Amino acid sequence: MPRTAENLYERQTYTERFDLLLPNYASVVVALPIAPGQNTLKRGAVLYQDSTSLYKEATASEVVDGKALAILNEDCQTGAETQGVAPVAACILGGAVLRKHIAIKSAETVTAEKELVLRKQGIYLLHGLEADGSYDTVKNTVDA
Repeated sequence: MPRTAENLYERQTYTERFDLLLPNYASVVVALPIAPGQNTLKRGAVLYQDSTSLYKEATASEVVDGKALAILNEDCQTGAETQGVAPVAACILGGAVLRKHIAIKSAETVTAEKELVLRKQGIYLLHGLEADGSYDTVKNTVDA
């Protein structure tokens, strides 16, 4: 069932977050319209706002200064048809997120250059504790 503005936050619980957002950091999570026709988008996908003001999954060439970017905070089913009603999904516009859960379409990793673009928009990719209490050792490339 597509998410609507009315039921967007009904199911959102702490257990659904699986450490995408880091605690003790301010974050901005809002409902954004997602462009139809992208099938299933996974949580943690980097999105950009296209010319129709809908958000699409970003490739590395679309994660640049001057484009509105967001991180998808839930899985989103957009369907295969490009026409129709745009689903609404919870997206992160600002805050600290675990770097290992963030993905740019068709890119192996988030490069330091792309991470810097996200930082300029208030999205900080950090590392943190794993579920078992061990430290996430993924190096934050911008801080290196």
